Amino acid sequence: MLSIQALWEKLWNNRGPRSWRWAKFLPFAIFRAYMKENIAKDAQSLVYVTLLTLVPLLAVAFALLQGFGLRGVIEPWLEDLFSPMGAAGAEVVSYLMEFVSNTSAGNLGIIGVIFLFFSVLNISQSIEQALHDIWRVENARSLRARLMGYFTTLLLAPLLISAIMTMMLGMKDASWLQPFLHIPGMSGLFKLLTGFLPITMVFVLIAGVYSWIPNCKVSWKAAFTGSAFFLLLWYPVSKIFSIFIAGSTNYSVIYSSFASVIILLFWLQFLWLIFLMGAKVASLVQIPSLLSPYNENQWYADEQMKLGLMLYAITQNRYKHNQSAPDMAFFNRCTGSTPYKIRLILDRLIQAKLISEVSGEPPRYMPSKPAEQYRLSELYHALAAPKGTFPEFSGAYQQLEQDFLSRLEQSMPNDDDENPIKRDEAEEYRSRRQAREAARAQKAAEREAYFAAKRAAKAEKKAQGKKPWWRWEK
Repeated sequence: MLSIQALWEKLWNNRGPRSWRWAKFLPFAIFRAYMKENIAKDAQSLVYVTLLTLVPLLAVAFALLQGFGLRGVIEPWLEDLFSPMGAAGAEVVSYLMEFVSNTSAGNLGIIGVIFLFFSVLNISQSIEQALHDIWRVENARSLRARLMGYFTTLLLAPLLISAIMTMMLGMKDASWLQPFLHIPGMSGLFKLLTGFLPITMVFVLIAGVYSWIPNCKVSWKAAFTGSAFFLLLWYPVSKIFSIFIAGSTNYSVIYSSFASVIILLFWLQFLWLIFLMGAKVASLVQIPSLLSPYNENQWYADEQMKLGLMLYAITQNRYKHNQSAPDMAFFNRCTGSTPYKIRLILDRLIQAKLISEVSGEPPRYMPSKPAEQYRLSELYHALAAPKGTFPEFSGAYQQLEQDFLSRLEQSMPNDDDENPIKRDEAEEYRSRRQAREAARAQKAAEREAYFAAKRAAKAEKKAQGKKPWWRWEK
């Protein structure tokens, strides 16, 4: 019987050019991410941070919504969020509401405001670091950019939610809408739309978090796919949790009054876990090479050489045509490789002083000098496997390296005609193109001859006075 890894490799190696990769490889990739990556540990750390920052965040949200007269919006939302916990969820919500009501701006003081500031910063940094681990991003944003993003999100999210809720409540009580609600079916349609509104808000909010927080360019297609995966997991996970965990009486017997806290920890763990799984799905959508069953840290030397040449060619091409220097997102789109592999090769090229990193948000890369001033041997030394990799073939390897380097000790050619390999490939390409053009011209001539014959036959019938069949006399 094939193991999971063997089955995955078999499907991957036998895939077609237009195969449905998602249907076959997505479950394997998600299972590997849960077992071998730090997603579960990151979810546990986020649970701890959430317990410390939940009350301060709710206090800020209450203060903002109270100015719009929507203080009662948060409590129903919390009840829906913790409803899978059963009776323990209602108890947790009542405690949270009591804590938040005791937390006011006048009672906080300077120490409370500082604690609130660091609480918001702590949970925001924890979420950002967890998403960076999934996307394999090493360079975080500057402190100023992060603070602006964190507090802008903290202030705008409750305001947008309150504006939408105000609009929906105003529409529900609007006098001009009442005649339409009496039309058969319109009342049910309006209730359906208002019921889908919270789901849509969560869908857009999660997609925005997936897209904006990581320090890399995440496409909206990937972000919305990850958000849809999060919502698809939400319902079955909440049902399973309410049946097997919250519905069990063992926790109440063992932990007594402390059972609500234990169930809350489990529920937060599940929530953060499916949130990070959605982020992983978003990364798989944007970088399909991550669906490969092979370990990202184990890749062949020829793949490293190929990727390095592609990255170097991209930087030289952009520099030669006076275009903007490429960043990590541009390299990812052009090569289809993972950010982790691209980062490793870029570090080699930077260390060899073949390209330079331009500071900025995000950082960009450009060649240190024109291609004519380099030798191919410099690229080879920067990208090839290190010496001693194959000790049993060290003598033959050194001789092969010397022979190869003797051929590389020349400037990089600008004209393809100076390179015999390029010249042969160009001639082969031209011959194939000429053959295709000749076949196309022959088909066009045959088609023209066919229609010319039909036109001649039609003209001959017309000259003979023959009527078409639909004009025959009955």
